[in-house]
Amino acid sequence: MNHQPDRPQNGAMPPKRTRAYEQRRYFTCRANLFVMAAFSLISLVLLAFGSDFNLSFAAILPLFLFSFGKEAAAQYGIPLLFPLALFLVVVLILFYFLCWLFSGKKYGWLIPALVCYGIDTLVLLSRISPQYLVSMTIEIVFHAWVLYYLVAGIVSGRRLKKAGEELLSPSRPDGEPSTKA
Repeated sequence: MNHQPDRPQNGAMPPKRTRAYEQRRYFTCRANLFVMAAFSLISLVLLAFGSDFNLSFAAILPLFLFSFGKEAAAQYGIPLLFPLALFLVVVLILFYFLCWLFSGKKYGWLIPALVCYGIDTLVLLSRISPQYLVSMTIEIVFHAWVLYYLVAGIVSGRRLKKAGEELLSPSRPDGEPSTKA
């Protein structure tokens, strides 16, 4: 039987303030970041093929930039606007994927993802209109979900790093690990 000591057998959350708990929260944060980036890419592809459907877990800013660039290029007759907007969209989605990838080793990569997704949330909130409030509620809930897990992941990453430093530091005479102030 291949049992991992840091994971409970039944899939339940480990007790709070344990290494396993922090690892689980960090993994959940990274999984949410990956899913958000993937759904943003899928929604962009759907939008590019003329669909009005977008996935609720997707970032709004790339979709907004894509639509704005396409409409502005057609309206103002400046063909360079759409490729520029498309470039920004690709960079933004790639940025989320890179933050996910590099956060596997350093939790600090979650911070720029949090800032960028926070800006994305502000764009979402600025576009709320009373006639679409009910349909946008789901978008707002998913944005809050991702923001919560990004913050939780940063906190857990910091705790895991601090716990790792304490394990490597010399012990005090009473046998307790020394803590750095």
